[in-house]
Amino acid sequence: MPYKQLINDSTMAEKVCHSEVFHSIAVKLEDKKNCMQNLRTAVLWMQYMGMVDALPKFIKAESTTNCDLHIQALYNMLLLRVITSMQNRPTNI
Repeated sequence: MPYKQLINDSTMAEKVCHSEVFHSIAVKLEDKKNCMQNLRTAVLWMQYMGMVDALPKFIKAESTTNCDLHIQALYNMLLLRVITSMQNRPTNI
């Protein structure tokens, strides 16, 4: 029942997003993500998750012909492309 309330009631979603518990979890996740920046496999997985996150936005923008969402999705995908190409560039040039 709480899941349905959260999905159907936008004020409840705002309360959850602005709660102290949600903020502390987000801070801990960001700290863990920053700690793993030197681990190559972790960086690869974070890039993959970013790509997987960007794809549904693009598909939704294409199917709904939402121009703003389309531009945002393309921006996110191009940004991911630039980041991955910079990380794969040889450093001895």
